[in-house]
Amino acid sequence: MLCAWSIGIKKLILELNSLEAIRLIERASGNLMISSLVSHVLLLMQRDWDVMLVDMSQEDNHIAYGMSKIVRREDLLWHRFLSHEILFVLHSDLFT
Repeated sequence: MLCAWSIGIKKLILELNSLEAIRLIERASGNLMISSLVSHVLLLMQRDWDVMLVDMSQEDNHIAYGMSKIVRREDLLWHRFLSHEILFVLHSDLFT
């Protein structure tokens, strides 16, 4: 989400392969006992853009698959940097 925000995306479809994760995010607003990850997602969703959560099978979620391949190859600190490979995967997905 941070990558999409940083390049100026105003409408985002967040594809998740877990219906439970979607429910957790949707029901979390106002709940003080939520995980740090969910609270970060909620904060990002409150920015000035449209974010839609969509349940998608793991096989059809090309972005997650592409990013997981990058993580397997790189240092665990990859997420601290706006990787050119991640931007490439996001950009490629725009045209598929």
